[in-house]
Amino acid sequence: MAGYYEGVANGFAELKAVLESALVLNGWSDSSGIFSKGGMFVRLDVAPGGNGLDLNAGTGQSGSTLNGAATFPVRIHSFMVADPIAWPVTYELHVSEAPDEVYLIVNYNVDRVQTLAFGRSPAPGNGTGYWINGSGGPGTNFSHANTGYQWNGQNFNALQSVAPSSGNQDVAAGVLAAYLNSGDNQRSYRYHRDGWKPDNNAAGLQDGGVSGGTYALSLLRSLPSQANQGMVLVPAYLFECASDNRSIPALQLHHLRHCRIDNYNIGDVVEFGPDRWKVYPIGRKDLANRTPGSSGGGERLLHTGTYGFAVRYHGP
Repeated sequence: MAGYYEGVANGFAELKAVLESALVLNGWSDSSGIFSKGGMFVRLDVAPGGNGLDLNAGTGQSGSTLNGAATFPVRIHSFMVADPIAWPVTYELHVSEAPDEVYLIVNYNVDRVQTLAFGRSPAPGNGTGYWINGSGGPGTNFSHANTGYQWNGQNFNALQSVAPSSGNQDVAAGVLAAYLNSGDNQRSYRYHRDGWKPDNNAAGLQDGGVSGGTYALSLLRSLPSQANQGMVLVPAYLFECASDNRSIPALQLHHLRHCRIDNYNIGDVVEFGPDRWKVYPIGRKDLANRTPGSSGGGERLLHTGTYGFAVRYHGP
């Protein structure tokens, strides 16, 4: 069973209801507001004041409490002072299985995107494969006057929003930041052998750090194809970095791919054999500035260039 849902929402509470309903329709069990399938447990909460939608996950439950939960939730919310979310928004929800992966993509203010996602996508022989990701960080302060995204082009870090004076990087635009090797203030977690671990900015140096986008960077930088400007989908992996600098596969996402979207718009469908994929920008497409951070990083930008992602499409 797999499902695709699209529509319009007038607030985070409506997005929560849509996502919870779709989970039940696709075989997830609902017990006291916690949804479970295949040993993974997730809970959605609307933030105080209705200012965001939080997602957390665990390995069990006691009533309405998650057991073995990640340290912080991930979230989507209105974070940029110059461009707050204007309701209503449109959403697309992809619920896949074999393995179970769920992607909620919210399109707002014409050309901006945020993503809330989770799943269980194990690499062969390594851990449970549980992961969660959101475009928002773990902070409880929803009033940060962020001025833009920060891009580290050398490490292919996911873009983080940056407050104008405090330097507080509590929100990121990167989809599934763990495998994009994002900074440690964005939140994306995966459960592997010894518990939930966040993404880590020093992924190549610390035991237990995680990375994934770096391996694909040289290929992504060379796209689209110079021969025919065609779409190339790059597989999405997450590696755990061992103390001896070996990279151990921890996750293998089956229903998402890296890509460049120079010649595509939000929601375009591409076909490869029997598979169809829907295309999205990481945050906001800017064709005129397609490779943010190319000078080495640190730029504060209002876009994510032409870096994007594609989700396996089960719609009409």
